[in-house]
Amino acid sequence: MASALAYADAALVVLLRLQAEMQPGSVLHPDLGEPLEYRAEVHQATGFLSVQASVGLTDALLLLRAHAFAGERSLLEVARDVLAGRLRIPLEEDEDD
Repeated sequence: MASALAYADAALVVLLRLQAEMQPGSVLHPDLGEPLEYRAEVHQATGFLSVQASVGLTDALLLLRAHAFAGERSLLEVARDVLAGRLRIPLEEDEDD
């Protein structure tokens, strides 16, 4: 518990310092807001893949992450390719078809 609290305190300090760099009137530091923008695309691709592969959302996200890792690509790149129809991630069973 003590370690978790120490990490939380350190994260808070980083967040506060980033926000302190912002100009008056700005809402959120770009380094903090950028990941939020991409999260929707990953969730959409997860849902798309879930339907495409007939698997649950957890398994679909694992498939996305595994494909990204195996291809040494970011999760966002893979998600965008799935959404654009440039990438179909087959299950092992589908590869024989």
